[in-house]
This record gives sequence, C-alpha cells and structure tokens, in this order.
Amino acid sequence: MSDLAPAKPRKAQIRPALAKAIDQMVRHGLTISQAAENAGLQYESLRVALQKPHVQEHLTRVKRERLGLETLKSWHVVSELRDNSPSDKVRLDAAKTVITAAGELAPDREPSGSSGLSIQIITSGAMSIQASSHGVVEAPPFDPRTLSRPVLTQDA
Repeated sequence: MSDLAPAKPRKAQIRPALAKAIDQMVRHGLTISQAAENAGLQYESLRVALQKPHVQEHLTRVKRERLGLETLKSWHVVSELRDNSPSDKVRLDAAKTVITAAGELAPDREPSGSSGLSIQIITSGAMSIQASSHGVVEAPPFDPRTLSRPVLTQDA
C-alpha cells in the first residue's frame, strides 16, 4: 500500500499577465493583439487562454464589474441632466428614467393598469380567447378529439 494521498485538483488561476490583458481589453477596448503585446503575452497564447472556462468566468466577472461602474456614472449623468438641463424635455426624460427604474412608471403602460401579459399556446388549429382587463379567462374545455387548445391573450 502506498502512503501517497491522491492529489487534489488545483483550482485554475489567472496569471497576472493574463489578468492585465483581460483588464485592458475590457476597460480600454484593446484588441487581443494589442492586449497580448501590452501584457507581454503571445497573441496565440492569449487567444487560447480566452477560450478556457475559468478564464471566461474571470472575463465575465471583470465585464460585470465594469458595467457596474459604468452604471453608476450613467446614473450620475441622468441626475445631472434632470437637475441642470436648460431643456424641459431633457429634464422630463431624465426624471422618467429614474422613476421607471424605480418601478413606479412602466414604459408604455396603459392607465388601466393592465400588465400586457400574453400567454399563447400554439396548436395546429388556432383558437383565440381574450382575457378581461382583470385577468379572468373563460375558455371552452379542452377537446381531446381535436387536440385543440386555446390561445390566451390579454389586450395590452
């Protein structure tokens, strides 16, 4: 019997040069060639590395972080426009953007409060049933002989 324990699989790591190349691609919009050169990597090495799952995960994480920062900047711009624009239209649009994002104003929402929900069941024979504004649907029963099922829609 051997005293050697089975080796635990190592967690895939991102080398500093690879992290630098990814950062430059995401934050500065560099091409793979430019990022590889700036990070001291070969183009082909970076290209192959970018196809590996753990590198893809890192890339996704960096893009998500970047998007979060850009979102904060964008909210600042919207707030500045809302508060300081000389144009009433720009201020109104910026205010609507904030209210909509807060969930208090749905875009293109009807005053009736209809959700615009549409459920469709597709069959070979089309049958349409309208839902009332409060979501009540009355439909004929399923007919197993014809295998027809109703198409449920609600007016938006």
